[in-house]
Amino acid sequence: MNIISWFYSRIALALYPTRRVTSGHLPQLYRTVERLTRRAGLHMPKIYLIPNDSPNALATGRNPSHASVAVSQGLLNPPSDEELVACWNANLSFGERETHQYSSAGHLNAGEHEI
Repeated sequence: MNIISWFYSRIALALYPTRRVTSGHLPQLYRTVERLTRRAGLHMPKIYLIPNDSPNALATGRNPSHASVAVSQGLLNPPSDEELVACWNANLSFGERETHQYSSAGHLNAGEHEI
């Protein structure tokens, strides 16, 4: 593992003005992620909020115990619980498969910085 992949999560999250989410800050979001990870037997990731109205989410981390997920503000307001759960399930399972480093690095290399 090279030095860039070791710190990739920090680099990926630094591209956006993210804010760390706690159970007191956005309790519904935190509880939803906590419930999904517990049900799936996954590690609880760090959760971040991206202040952007476009509905989107991303997952990153060098391994499951260092996973981070980020959700845009746009995904929190209009979606139903089913839409939010579908988005988180996709991102949480992506992080657990440990393939995200290569996919995310490809996005950065291709210039896909916009969520």
